Amino acid sequence: MIKMFKQCFLLCFLNALVDFFFFRQAYIDQFTLYFQYHSWTIGAFRLAVHILILLSVSAAFLTLLGGVPKVGILLQWGCWLLLNASYHVFYGVMQRFPDAQDIRNLLATPWSMASGTILAVLSPESLLKGVVPAALVVVLLACFQGLKRSSGIPSKKTASLRRRWIEATAALILFLFYLLHPTSRHVFFDSLSNSLHLFMQYHDEAQYYRIPRQEYVPAMLRGQPNDNVLLVIDESIRGDYLSINNPSVDTTPVLAGYLRSLPENMWNYGIALSAGTNSLLSQGAIFTGVTVLPDKELLSLRYPTLFQVAKGNHYKTVLIDLQGYFPNVVIRRNDMQYIDDVLLKWSDFSTNPKLADIKAAEVLHERLKNEKGLFVVLIKWGAHVHYEGRYPGEKEEHQHYLPKLREGERHTLGKRREIVNSFKNAVRFNVDGFFAALLGDEPLTLSDTTILWVSDHGQSFQEDGQIEPHSTGYLEQALVPFTLFSTEPWVLEHVRRPEAVRGTLSQLNIYPTLTSIFERRQDVRRDGFLSLFWNGEWSSPPLFYISGGSLWDAVLSTPTLKDNKMMLRSEKYMY
Repeated sequence: MIKMFKQCFLLCFLNALVDFFFFRQAYIDQFTLYFQYHSWTIGAFRLAVHILILLSVSAAFLTLLGGVPKVGILLQWGCWLLLNASYHVFYGVMQRFPDAQDIRNLLATPWSMASGTILAVLSPESLLKGVVPAALVVVLLACFQGLKRSSGIPSKKTASLRRRWIEATAALILFLFYLLHPTSRHVFFDSLSNSLHLFMQYHDEAQYYRIPRQEYVPAMLRGQPNDNVLLVIDESIRGDYLSINNPSVDTTPVLAGYLRSLPENMWNYGIALSAGTNSLLSQGAIFTGVTVLPDKELLSLRYPTLFQVAKGNHYKTVLIDLQGYFPNVVIRRNDMQYIDDVLLKWSDFSTNPKLADIKAAEVLHERLKNEKGLFVVLIKWGAHVHYEGRYPGEKEEHQHYLPKLREGERHTLGKRREIVNSFKNAVRFNVDGFFAALLGDEPLTLSDTTILWVSDHGQSFQEDGQIEPHSTGYLEQALVPFTLFSTEPWVLEHVRRPEAVRGTLSQLNIYPTLTSIFERRQDVRRDGFLSLFWNGEWSSPPLFYISGGSLWDAVLSTPTLKDNKMMLRSEKYMY
């Protein structure tokens, strides 16, 4: 059994090397991100331990399969080949790694429905390319074994049955221990260990997919809408790093120009508070209207989604997700039935991800001019860390703030100024460029259109010596913009302008605000969170945000308030 484990470990090691060759850019990106959060010495040590654990677990899994009487070798090689080839085929077709939701979609969708999609993207060429890495691993393994035999190293005697049972038990304990205490997914995975992790994640999340979503019942009957509604959720745009909220940073002159020239059609509600400090938290809260966080009652999995509300009021629903977040554990596959048009890749709009936001804005500009009755959600590519990978930083016309980082350069504590400048460059390119393409030279030609723009969360810039830019409890990670544009008569008549909104807004005000537009009803609220069309006395929303891994298992934080407005920590935290 030890001999088999060594052979399996060698197989997994060669598998990892071949995977690294085929996925080298994706893995280099993972390594770069990892080392930016650790020193080179500590990072290399932790990475080595991490890889050793993963390869050992993969080898233990194959060893257990190989120990099955009569069919062990067939199971061992068949399972490895299937997981390896399918992983490479998926990446070759989709240009991303698979996740647990892909497994769920495959297993839960009847073949009569799934076959059309699967067969449409598969081809003999993609299948052949998917098998090549496995074939290369087999060739390398055969060469190694051949060298070993030619060197005259004698083979060991067959172990006793008792010893084989002990070794099999040890392999089983190692594998079960990993199932109970898995390592982080965000550093390094060969195709086999990543596949094992995905099935573990699939099993862990199964309970959430069994919770039924409530039906949406319209408040009143409404005819076919003749307006458009666009919800733009940006990526990692920190609210106080925009010149519309802070004149000392000249990051959004184009957006500021639109606000000055369109005082009756475009309004800035200042710095708002996100629901959470990572994308899944904030998007899950925005789309489901949950008002208590953490969501211990799992209401985010029960409440009707914004797509249901829009669909129930006869809007055509469109989802453009340039980052491929959907479906997920909150907006599940069954929830996608309420979305008419779905585009889930930046490559649907551009061959360069840095230009995807602007290209998507150009497409939306034309659709909003020529179609009516649309509810569109755009999840932008945005300014996610690493910031140099989010704009054409090599071009001088986009180097507004210097010194800046080089693409792929580590985020160390001594590089704070460069990190901030790279972020500001990314914001200027992504935000101003996006709005210029979306609104154009004559924004008012987008008739009967309402656009609400926020970000999913903010960013930290080592204000307290921390490295993590998001997903933790720092206030700066929850600071987001909140801007509204409209040419729709009902909205223009009833919306509360910023001066009529006392205090700071929350992302949790978005659900009731959009519901008001869909239903043409002003008196919409979700507990303490009012619609921006509320016709009674305004009350500021409760302000809180969460950080952590999920809506139902997160850490709650609250900002310091003065006159119902959120207090930023101090100017020293900006630069």
